[in-house]
Amino acid sequence: MIQGYENFITDPTIKLEGTITFGNTTWKNGEASVTISTDTTYMLQYQINSISDSWQKLSNGGTVTGLKHGDTIYARLWDGENAGEHASKSIQDKIAPTINSFDVTKKDATSITVDVSAEDNQSGLYSYTFQYKLSTESNYITAATKVSNSGTYTYKYTGLVENKTYDLKVIIEDKAKLTSNRTITQVIVQSNNVPVIDSAKYSSKDTTSITVTSQATDIDGDKLTYKLYTATSQNGSYTLKTTSSEITQGTTVTLTATGLSNYTTYWWYVQVSDGKEIATSSKQSTKTYCPGTGYTCTTTACSGKQTKSCTSCGGDGKVRKTCPGGSTCSKCGGSGNCPGSPVVVGQKSNGTCSCGGTFYRDNYKCYTCGITGYTSYYCNKCGASKGSGTNNHSGASCPKCGGAGKKRCVHDYFSSHQYNDTCSRCNGSGSISTTPCVHGYSSAHRYCNHYDTTTVTTHTYCTHGRTSKHDD
Repeated sequence: MIQGYENFITDPTIKLEGTITFGNTTWKNGEASVTISTDTTYMLQYQINSISDSWQKLSNGGTVTGLKHGDTIYARLWDGENAGEHASKSIQDKIAPTINSFDVTKKDATSITVDVSAEDNQSGLYSYTFQYKLSTESNYITAATKVSNSGTYTYKYTGLVENKTYDLKVIIEDKAKLTSNRTITQVIVQSNNVPVIDSAKYSSKDTTSITVTSQATDIDGDKLTYKLYTATSQNGSYTLKTTSSEITQGTTVTLTATGLSNYTTYWWYVQVSDGKEIATSSKQSTKTYCPGTGYTCTTTACSGKQTKSCTSCGGDGKVRKTCPGGSTCSKCGGSGNCPGSPVVVGQKSNGTCSCGGTFYRDNYKCYTCGITGYTSYYCNKCGASKGSGTNNHSGASCPKCGGAGKKRCVHDYFSSHQYNDTCSRCNGSGSISTTPCVHGYSSAHRYCNHYDTTTVTTHTYCTHGRTSKHDD
């Protein structure tokens, strides 16, 4: 007995009985496959489109591949000597083609060009039929039928009337004669309109690239291509940096110019084309970051620098502090106001460098003692220097604090406080860990605590046997 078959054929030599089951038809890339199984211990054999040729062995639950629409597969049981009845299954494509897109790509005063994208993973594509009509009419007219198994097709409707509105249709048929269709309505036949750039604006940047976004519309429905151009001056020579693929009008596009110099001002603009005419945005400028950073140097010394030797950022893009230790300086806490350190209080320019840059010098002032001076002149573009600085000292050489950040102190025998760096008791540190007793000629034992000369304490534990004045 045979079950699960579509066609049953009687064989007068039947000697075996059992069930033969065909699985569902599976399609991929235009070919079908079917599994065949049995509930017996007999072997399976099969043929395609015939029962008079050689039978092929198949394991129980095995798959037959490479089948096409319209094929018939036959299967039977076999015990090595005797065969049972055979069952059959017809391979049929029951799925219509899929249309992925149907778009107008170009038009002029008498024609419309369309692009179609479709697929059929079963029997395969067979033909494209293109139809049209005036939007005010009911019946479509067939313009052409093109036999093709390609997944894409471009067709041009010709002989149309300018300023008339048309509806367009495409009908796609597969090899199983199944069809799908799609329409485009209200297409006006007219000369091309230039795209309109709705926006072109800065998005982001790093040390060597600038990213912008742009959006444009086209009332003709044309697909658009975007291009980004850059230059180092507004009226200089612009270079094409990137081109987008064709994109549906109204879509926001991201464009990135790469390979730029760091910490450099670039002018840029966007061009948009519909394949026939070009629209151009206004010019804008953006400055790339200092080397290796997302920060912008703001001092004259860093402005225009394009190498990691930038005197104000050292290549990390962060303006350096003016004292040793930078942002982690224990004396200034990162403020840059280190005791005794020279800090920039202004700049002065002096002439033009041969590279086109301007020479600047930084005017300094010691944060503690107030001594002023200036650096040598340097070019803000190439870094070249001329001349030399004067009257500058580091924190360690400050005559009033010696780099300690505190004014030094010396003590005389009458407990007065004077500012000097030769104090024999504190060596200029400004403090004494212990206070020695010094004998004078008065009867009272007294000492000064070094910070407050008014503090007086009777010294009662002196062992020298006479009363003396102790001064500090």
